[in-house]
Amino acid sequence: MGLLSVLLVTACGPEPAGHLAAHLSSTDAAPAARADAPPSIGSSPTTLDIDLDGHYDVVGDVNGDGRDDLVAISGGVASVFMGRPWGIGAIATRSLIPPFDADSVVAGVGDVDGDGYDDVAIGFPAARSGRGRVQIFHGSRRGLETRPRITLTITSADGFGSEVAGAGDLNGDGYADMAVYVPGRDRIRVYYGSAEGITRGDFTAINASWHDVSESVFADGAATGSGMAAGDIDADGYDDLIVSYPAWNDFDGAFYVFRGSSAGVSRTGTLTSYPWAGFSSSYCDSTPAMGWAVASGVDMDGDGYEDVVASAPFDNCDGWVYAFSGGASGIDDSTWVEFYAYDNTDYVVGLGETLDAGDFNGDGVGDFTFGGSLATYAEGPFDTSDPSSETSTDPTDITDLSTWSTTYNLQQVSAGDVDGDGYDDVAVARLTDKGTWVIEVYYGAP
Repeated sequence: MGLLSVLLVTACGPEPAGHLAAHLSSTDAAPAARADAPPSIGSSPTTLDIDLDGHYDVVGDVNGDGRDDLVAISGGVASVFMGRPWGIGAIATRSLIPPFDADSVVAGVGDVDGDGYDDVAIGFPAARSGRGRVQIFHGSRRGLETRPRITLTITSADGFGSEVAGAGDLNGDGYADMAVYVPGRDRIRVYYGSAEGITRGDFTAINASWHDVSESVFADGAATGSGMAAGDIDADGYDDLIVSYPAWNDFDGAFYVFRGSSAGVSRTGTLTSYPWAGFSSSYCDSTPAMGWAVASGVDMDGDGYEDVVASAPFDNCDGWVYAFSGGASGIDDSTWVEFYAYDNTDYVVGLGETLDAGDFNGDGVGDFTFGGSLATYAEGPFDTSDPSSETSTDPTDITDLSTWSTTYNLQQVSAGDVDGDGYDDVAVARLTDKGTWVIEVYYGAP
């Protein structure tokens, strides 16, 4: 892993070779230069014993040992890799019972029944002749149960379970909640946890006719990102649901924040749009699609409010990532931090098609990781309130994790603390020279 220089600029366009760049923007201020910083994520990853051909996720701590675990789908099998004190176990310890396919979607959804073990949801959008289903697998002292505790279905709708995400605790009852996209009904269903876990009838339906993305709009190789996330944006004790809207304003892109409360999630969201809407780049003609992937759940500027990262993987034809600060009134969209990556005399293509957040260096401030033709990460704090103060904060650290892909092969990312050392780790899926997909886990460190 090589450290690449960090550079702050104020305009889109090519930068000198050999640089990864970030720049902080606002409506009325210019950024200051930033210094180089050493990488904190270790350079010796663990490679899992699996030829990946489906989805995967770091799913939380399914056996209550204080270490996060990982589920990956390959060859019709969902395999469970357990976190260990020395790192992720490279060999799967068990497989889940139902047959799976490349369309199946894995998501760690938190502890939906409050028993102290995290649980996992898997969506099957192609099941039931395309109507889809979602199954919930509960954690236990022995690990993830191999048979689902409950199966959710919906009538007269296509693709149920094509997108599944943990939704934090939206109603503050101590049980984790879950969001499921229902493309056939243009809805997102938010299911609430309980002492019994997820139940079929306890949900809120949110209109989401704007959420669907047609991959045919973009170049070959585009892949749907994680379009739903959760975080306590306003620090009121209730998590909020973030949902992407990449097609907003002819694919400039945006995202909605649906606030949580004791009554559950609001059906009305607040829009945050692409900050450069209407801007015409002299570098290239592109549709940014900001919000293609979103991540939250961490405080990246240290102000006590959790923040939102939204990717624009087609911005300037290569991809940019935008970080927005939370606040008492929600997202402050008057200032933001922008990131793009540049290496090997070319930009990282599709930057941010996948995103995740965590704390990789254990400083208590949120960081995030993003995938494109290269998997990279950036460490907070990021000061979105006063660009002139950036020189006095810790430098933004953006460096590469995985081997650069000279052709456009998406590098996927997922984060969690698999060795229980207090530093979140990053699982990267990448395409090898042999044409197979592997998962490599890189470990966080001070």
